[in-house]
Amino acid sequence: MTNEEISLRTQVRNLTQAKDDAYAERDRLVAALSKLFPSHLTQHTPDPGPDWDKDWMTVVCIHLPTGQVTWHIHKAEISWFDHLLRVGLVCEGYDGYSTNEKYRRLWSLPVMWQPIVPQDTD
Repeated sequence: MTNEEISLRTQVRNLTQAKDDAYAERDRLVAALSKLFPSHLTQHTPDPGPDWDKDWMTVVCIHLPTGQVTWHIHKAEISWFDHLLRVGLVCEGYDGYSTNEKYRRLWSLPVMWQPIVPQDTD
């Protein structure tokens, strides 16, 4: 193997790790969100296509006041969602929304807390 091949393999490995780390960070936030709103785990449709990675078949469905949102999670992260029921339905309530619509629903959530105002300590 040439030095160039080794360098390219190292770059691919580093980029893959960075992508996996980004998904893990996102999924930690999805796990926290699923503790705040009615949520459940389900499975993607049985045959999503030949290019689909079988390790990403689990779906977290979160029912927000602004509409349902879903994310696929990696099978290694399922334990982060042990607080949720596993439902045999395929994303019940899915209304065909796009990724843009999913994030619009998320961003449209009302603020549900009061700002923290520093107390005068004098």
